Amino acid sequence: EKYTPKVGASFVRNEDYWGEKALPERTEFTFFTDVQPMILALQGGQVDIINQMPVLAGVALLSDPSVDIISLKSSAHQQLHLRCDDGPLKDARVRRAIALSMDRDKLVAGLMKGRAVAGNDSPFAAVYPS
Repeated sequence: EKYTPKVGASFVRNEDYWGEKALPERTEFTFFTDVQPMILALQGGQVDIINQMPVLAGVALLSDPSVDIISLKSSAHQQLHLRCDDGPLKDARVRRAIALSMDRDKLVAGLMKGRAVAGNDSPFAAVYPS
């Protein structure tokens, strides 16, 4: 129906489609450049759904009884980036010591509010089929 760059898009059902009529008849998407305005729009009733909210940014939503949070298993992951071409981090043993010293369960509890699974240094998550 309509597309405005950096603002949003609206879509209407194709009444000439040969199959079963799609639901809903019309849908609208609002584009956000930052997560906070997106969360405020949800709390203010300007939008009905938001997608992939960072846990720390949406802590207030996790305890808001008017908001339903749907959590899905995914392969999303967070990394700790280290500059390994200079200084002590050039030594693989130092990097390994850092990796072994991190309390991953505490990171999940604190940074992800328990809404994640501790990783194993591989981007291949358990949700991938064997």
